[in-house]
Formats: sequence, structure tokens, C-alpha cells
Amino acid sequence: MKFNTTSEYAIRVLSHMAISKEKHFSSSTLSAILDIPYKYLTRIMTSLVKSGFIKSQRGRAGGISIAKDLNDIKIEDILIALNDFDNKSCIMGEGICTGTDVCALHTRWEDPKQMINNKFMKTTLQDIKEDNS
Repeated sequence: MKFNTTSEYAIRVLSHMAISKEKHFSSSTLSAILDIPYKYLTRIMTSLVKSGFIKSQRGRAGGISIAKDLNDIKIEDILIALNDFDNKSCIMGEGICTGTDVCALHTRWEDPKQMINNKFMKTTLQDIKEDNS
């Protein structure tokens, strides 16, 4: 299982925001701290706003902040919002593993893949915050 770059960055951004003592962030600060190209970050932030994970407020006291309770944002939700939750993809990059068309690792990979998917379904930003406190 492999995340696309957009999902990697989105999870890094949201995790950083959850862990940080700050409540409001600027895109330029997040770009610098997380080493994410600014233009790419702003596109990701637009997707995260549309998905309801973050909110953006203009003005002197504005900035980007998390819009939901940390317990209500799961890794799976982020991946689904960014169209990156494909649990049928082959671990070896051979396309889609199905019951009839499987790769050499399919049988050995099925249990760990299910375990990882279950972690994505259960792990929240609150869990990440607690793990890093």
C-alpha cells in the first residue's frame, strides 16, 4: 500500500496541526516547516477546506485551523476525500488484485493489508496527537 504524494502531504499537514500547540497556521509557515512546495500546499489546503477538515479565515486574527473535533477525523476519511483509498491495488504494482487475477504476494499480503486498512479506519488525529504528546 502506497499513498500518493497529495495524501502524504495532507496527512503530514493535518498531523502537524493536531500536534502543534498553535491553533491557527498560515500556508507559508506550513510550507516552510513541512517542506512542502507552497503552490502544492495551497491546492491541498483547498481540498481539505472543501472536505470540511480545515477552515480558513481571512484577516489579522485569521489563518488555517482544524474545523472538526480531532476524534472525528480518521486517516481513512482523509484518504477517501483525496481519492486515495484503494485497497484493491496490488502491493507489487501489477494493477488490481482480484479473486481471479492475483500477484505472487497476494495470499501473504492479504492479512497485513486488512490490518493496515483497519488501522486507517480507526486512527484519528486525536490518536496521533496523543501518540506525540
